[in-house]
Amino acid sequence: MMALPNQLHADRSLVFGCGIADSKDSETGRIWTLHIPPPRDVKGPPSDAKSLKGRNDQNLDTPNIYQGEFIRNEPGDTLRIRFEGYIHRNAFKPKTPDKRIATKIKNFLNRMQQKGGLKVIARLMFTNLVTLLWLRKNNETFLLKRKLIFETNYFKHEFTLPDWQEGNISLEQVTASSPQAVNDCIEFIETRLYQCNIDRWFRVTAEIYTGHQMNIYPSQLMAVKPKTDSSNSKEKEGRLFLKGIDKETRCRNIPLFDERQILYALYTFDTWYAEGNNLDHINNNPSGFNYDKYKHFRDYQKGNCIFNYLEKLSKFTLRLRSIDDPEKIPGEMLYTATCLIRGGVFGDK
Repeated sequence: MMALPNQLHADRSLVFGCGIADSKDSETGRIWTLHIPPPRDVKGPPSDAKSLKGRNDQNLDTPNIYQGEFIRNEPGDTLRIRFEGYIHRNAFKPKTPDKRIATKIKNFLNRMQQKGGLKVIARLMFTNLVTLLWLRKNNETFLLKRKLIFETNYFKHEFTLPDWQEGNISLEQVTASSPQAVNDCIEFIETRLYQCNIDRWFRVTAEIYTGHQMNIYPSQLMAVKPKTDSSNSKEKEGRLFLKGIDKETRCRNIPLFDERQILYALYTFDTWYAEGNNLDHINNNPSGFNYDKYKHFRDYQKGNCIFNYLEKLSKFTLRLRSIDDPEKIPGEMLYTATCLIRGGVFGDK
């Protein structure tokens, strides 16, 4: 029997702030604060997704006008993004008055940890982090001198991505500053997901070489206001940055990278929603919703969503006893554990 929505939920395991953007000079290392200038008009039809995503900014064939925010990387030539946060064991602390359900969740996650399932998930999350999937359009456009620094109170490691490599990048293609760097980072993420009384803080610093005066793209999903009945109405909202406050001027004009979009990218490694090889990676969420295709890949009627699997936790825990290789853990179990780690409400179909 499933719990009601207000009975079963979990807090997020990954908690961090928005990414702060700076302009850095690659030769001197000097850093400047970036500011968002007033929006400018961009021509393009409402249905033209390319206009909204920055691939067709000056479509002169139509009179429709969008208002978008653009930041030019100057005076530096490198975009630097920084954010810091904490990794908690909140998946092991489900919030429900039904102790039987809480016990089933804890037993399942404990067995997953013992069998190496949490390490598999930590590796997938770290891969999306270090390959800059969360930088979205910037990582698609600028493919030179890309690197990431992962820092904790125990270590500080640097990773360099291959130049001109488009599409998905595997962890094996990333160059690390030391032989143990990848294992250190994965172990840090994994252990914080289940251990008590341990330092949980981390900081991420990413850099992408853009060149001087190149446009920087926001990480948010694009939003377009619907037209009104007014004859003078125009489509206005197109490409927007989340804004932070400048410490010196107190003005809200510092470009931020939304932590929700960073989280979304880190959890986008679900390839277990269907049978077959080389499936597209979709986000791990209860209904398997994919923004790019605007489609649900998981459904209770199909028997492949989180609500189906929560009803099978005891069977999952029992099946895990006979598994001796983390790579052999079934996808539905990895998906279920990831959803619990991500957090949210899990009490209704």
